[in-house]
Amino acid sequence: MRAIALPEAMMQLGLGRKLVILVYLSAYLLVLGVGLSAALWVFMALKPDDPARILPLSWAIIAAIITFCYGYLITLLVLRLIVPKSRPGVYRLTGTGRPPKQIVVFAMNNLLLRLRLTAPFATSLFPVLIKLPPLSWLYGRLFGPDSAVSYILDPYLVTIGKNTQLGFGTLVLAHFYDNRGLMLKPVRIGDRVVIGADSIICPGAEIGNGSVLQIRSVVYPDTLIPPNEYWGGNPAQKIKDLMPPVKPEKDTRTNPR
Repeated sequence: MRAIALPEAMMQLGLGRKLVILVYLSAYLLVLGVGLSAALWVFMALKPDDPARILPLSWAIIAAIITFCYGYLITLLVLRLIVPKSRPGVYRLTGTGRPPKQIVVFAMNNLLLRLRLTAPFATSLFPVLIKLPPLSWLYGRLFGPDSAVSYILDPYLVTIGKNTQLGFGTLVLAHFYDNRGLMLKPVRIGDRVVIGADSIICPGAEIGNGSVLQIRSVVYPDTLIPPNEYWGGNPAQKIKDLMPPVKPEKDTRTNPR
């Protein structure tokens, strides 16, 4: 049979995917190796001489697990400092099939997010540890907002205000693909916003302060939701206005002496 020659662009694209897989495997082994090395060092230092003493052995195991988690998370922070963050824009493949620099940067940022969300054992401690000092001081600034009940992709391009509630299963993403290529646009969610469960917030969307989004709504790209409005549906549309919060009046009366 005659072999079918693949276009050069397709060959280079396949090579690029293999390279991404290799980089992901290398980074995964790096953070896993650092975490396990730290855990083994603590365990060997704290293990009791007599194995029959279960309680000290249990404390040694707990200490090793916590050390592994900190080693893993700190290594992720170091990688976060090394890898540049993606910039908003539209990026296309070139005629040769080689991805532009910003697509490679986006892939590296996606890799860091996968390493954070799909870490190995003992991950149940991760959401707790990154909310405690000293990691809480760094993770929010370097990685972006985080949620235990929703999925925030590209968190470095997502801004979420104060006292905002994301419903269970909500998906917030700042990237999408179409015939123009890869598009990266920031997402901004204001203060006191309530987003119903299983909703989807697409790139470029802005939700104003005090607005409410109905359950299972889809906010299409570049949609602007003004403050204090109730939206819902697919695509999300305005349903009604909401009353803005009433600020308490200051008591200007003078106290009697």
